[in-house]
Formats: sequence, structure tokens, C-alpha cells
Amino acid sequence: MVANEPVLDRQSNGTRSAVRDRSEPLLTVDGLEKTYETDAGVTTAVDDVSFAIEEGTIVGLLGPNGAGKTTTIKLLLGLIRPTGGTARIDGVDVTESPAAVPVRRRDA
Repeated sequence: MVANEPVLDRQSNGTRSAVRDRSEPLLTVDGLEKTYETDAGVTTAVDDVSFAIEEGTIVGLLGPNGAGKTTTIKLLLGLIRPTGGTARIDGVDVTESPAAVPVRRRDA
């Protein structure tokens, strides 16, 4: 097995899902960045965001218009690729395996 590769567990319905080390936070974001090339140059939407959230924790994402809230959520869902940094949800790297992100699974 490769380091940081999620361990897969077969579910009763035949699908497979990652088994997370319960000592790790459910969501870990480290240095997440997203920039866009524009006619005016480079626009930074998300700049070096890092946090960890334990299972069962309720959180909110607050900030003014244009602060990068929606972009951060899209990065976490694997809908867009980050320019830098990493994010893992329930042991799944959202950059390497966006279709396997637990919140996007259709089989749950």
C-alpha cells in the first residue's frame, strides 16, 4: 500500500469506501490556494487556508462577498482543482480522487 492511500472497506451494498483513521480529523485542509489567470493578471480567490475539523463538529464559513467562501467549498467538493495545498475528507484526498469524496458519493 502507498503512504497516505486510503484503506478501502467493502460496504454491504457492494460499494467500497475509505476507512479513516479515527485519530485523524474528519476534514483536514492545509495551505489550500486557488488563483485564476485574468486579463488583468492573477486573481487570488483562496490564499493559504488551513484548518481541521473533528467529526461531529458544526462549523460555519463566514466572510464578506468575494472572500472565497464558495470557492473553498467547491475545492473541498472536488468540483474545481486547487492551485496549491491539500484537502482530505474522511481520508480521501479531494485533489487525487474527487469522485471518491464522501459528500459526493451517490451510493450513500
